[in-house]
Amino acid sequence: LDWDATPGDVLEFFDRVRCEHFLTNSPPPVSGDQKHEPSNFYQEDYLAPRRKAYPVDLRGPDKLSIVAVVQRSSILFPGVITDSPDACGFIRGLLPLESLAKSGEFDFTIVGPDQVTDYIADLFFTQRTAIESADIAKDIITHCRDVGMKTVFDIDDDLLGIAPDHPEYELYRQQLSGAFQFATQSDLLFVSTETLKRRMQKWNANIAVIPNALDSAIWDLSADVPNVSRGSRSDPVRVLYMGTMTHAADLQLIEPAIRRLNAEFGKRFQFDIVGVTASVARPDWYGYVDIPPAVSESYPAFVTWLQSVNTWHIGVAPLVNSKFNDAKSGIKYLDYAALGLAVVCSDIQGYREIVDSEEDGLLVENTEDAWYAALRRLIVDQEFREQLQRNAMKKVYDKHLLTTLVKQRVSSLKALLRKAGESTIRRPWLLEEKSQEKPTRESIA
Repeated sequence: LDWDATPGDVLEFFDRVRCEHFLTNSPPPVSGDQKHEPSNFYQEDYLAPRRKAYPVDLRGPDKLSIVAVVQRSSILFPGVITDSPDACGFIRGLLPLESLAKSGEFDFTIVGPDQVTDYIADLFFTQRTAIESADIAKDIITHCRDVGMKTVFDIDDDLLGIAPDHPEYELYRQQLSGAFQFATQSDLLFVSTETLKRRMQKWNANIAVIPNALDSAIWDLSADVPNVSRGSRSDPVRVLYMGTMTHAADLQLIEPAIRRLNAEFGKRFQFDIVGVTASVARPDWYGYVDIPPAVSESYPAFVTWLQSVNTWHIGVAPLVNSKFNDAKSGIKYLDYAALGLAVVCSDIQGYREIVDSEEDGLLVENTEDAWYAALRRLIVDQEFREQLQRNAMKKVYDKHLLTTLVKQRVSSLKALLRKAGESTIRRPWLLEEKSQEKPTRESIA
């Protein structure tokens, strides 16, 4: 393509390449008889000199520096491959890092797991299963200790205590080797709930609870005008359930109650699902809202799309009673509240920590009658429903935005850096050197 091509020429060029080659999977003919040997110039020649020389020092006099590896998802769509942070990578990784940068006291650099040792910074941050390999995790931890970088690991589920009956047990069992290294060896852990903190204390003594929060730049929030559901009084009362494929058991909790409400209210009631099921044959007791492929793997795009199609009045957040779920946060409550919905949640610990029942949401027992009664009340009592909507959105705006939690993150990280030179790592499985004493079974364990 000529360097001085017009915008029209450029568009025509890419359109032609797409139609003639990408869509047909047909490469263009090679001109001449030249044969090029396959090469990996970018990795082997372009990047190699920097990696073989010395690490790049990001530390500066004015701001504290962070090198970060956030959780990502690599998904293939027709015509494009995405490799961007997944929802957890945004909510507990990239967006909090951006809030630290906006505070004016931190800079951050996002890198891949194999690039961490190319840098020196004040802090290294990673999360969940962003780094699956134990060997890579050990290399990073060793590098950080060698150059004086403090390590921070963020985890918002009890992944190290996941039980074999969890639907993602086998998947996580293959991904947790790196997470275990960071959970036990990091200088500081960030967790999302007090319950999770108690669970993680057997692996690491240095833990700060940083609750989940929403980014006001992504969510359209207002303290003065709640985004209560649109529609007229003659429209059906619409109920929303959101969840991933792993939450089918949670959805089954409320199915009997939803069927009763369908039978009672008919067209005056509508239950919609976003996510959860990929089944082509869908039952008649719910409506399914298809997520456009272009937004399904981008958290900001998904939130923008979700707000654009929002006509719901009530959001439901059922969770099966289990040890794993007791350590979960109330992030789904925040999502529903940000949409301007009245929220009904299972009465388990994760939601008790965030919901004031009867004030800004409802906590219900996991029984058919309890779910039926709570939802029926919100269907017939519009005044109460709208009161919960307003109070829930106000709670999010006042207490659960990243801007309200940034000081907590800043103070935790600065306190960690003030401990420079001190040993903040707890290794509960290592024996102290006591040559005079024989090790006991308990001390070895």
